[in-house]
Amino acid sequence: MGNTANHLSLCVSQSSRKTRRERPYVSRPFWQYQYENHLNISTHMSSDSQIREISPRRLLPIMNVDILNVYRDCPFCLKLLFEPTSTLCGHTFCLLCMERFILTSERVLQCPICRDDLNYLRSSSSHLKTNAILHNLFRQQYEKEYEIRRIETENERKQIIKKRFIIGNTHQLLSCDYDYTRHEWTLFVKLNNDDQDDISQYIKQVTINLHPTFTPSQVILDKSPFCLTRIGWGVFTIYFTIEFHPQWKKSDFRTSWFLSFANTGNQKRIEIEFQKPTDDINNDEMS
Repeated sequence: MGNTANHLSLCVSQSSRKTRRERPYVSRPFWQYQYENHLNISTHMSSDSQIREISPRRLLPIMNVDILNVYRDCPFCLKLLFEPTSTLCGHTFCLLCMERFILTSERVLQCPICRDDLNYLRSSSSHLKTNAILHNLFRQQYEKEYEIRRIETENERKQIIKKRFIIGNTHQLLSCDYDYTRHEWTLFVKLNNDDQDDISQYIKQVTINLHPTFTPSQVILDKSPFCLTRIGWGVFTIYFTIEFHPQWKKSDFRTSWFLSFANTGNQKRIEIEFQKPTDDINNDEMS
């Protein structure tokens, strides 16, 4: 009986150790520090903010201030981190800087520090969350400077216009013979369906580069609707450049689209930021 009890106790002990080892890693701060109760800190929601608040009085980091000064600046804007958001690879950036980085990265999205894959942020960029611990730590340690950064960020957001464009093609099968198949397709660039603005207010022209077998192989669309219809037998990648009106002071946007002959076609959405013209900003301030 005694041996059985000892064996059972040993199994339970081993099971407990195994459970502790396999517990998932919850937090990954960008420097080593500890605070009371191992993250079991009482939290509350601020009435004027959506950021999850942690009482600075309960936050007890054990760290060197010099280390904090090393990590305090955003790698993008080189200013004090405001609304810091952390990636899975452990690097931290300003929330606004990260949003812009996601919008301006055309293809593979990689961390600018370690080149880790960040493509998971494309589908969740609108749900980026502020690191509440760092937010409160910076706000407490750099109170005046953090308030200046808050005002700067609010002013920047007021000057930004975000527009969602749709790029894709429609498709129709014209004939399907054994020796010859013909498809009619229309490439298009347009604003999101629920956007009432005129696309020609933003886009000056679109330069489309087709397969060399088409004549002409380069087509320039200088007025809306920005669409091009052709008839062909196969799919290929279309490269094109979107040029914006000078008032937006925005560089050309280069992208590509692989033709889709599946059913009626396909499309993708891209979001582009525009800086409000100076006149519009002045009008907003006066109002």
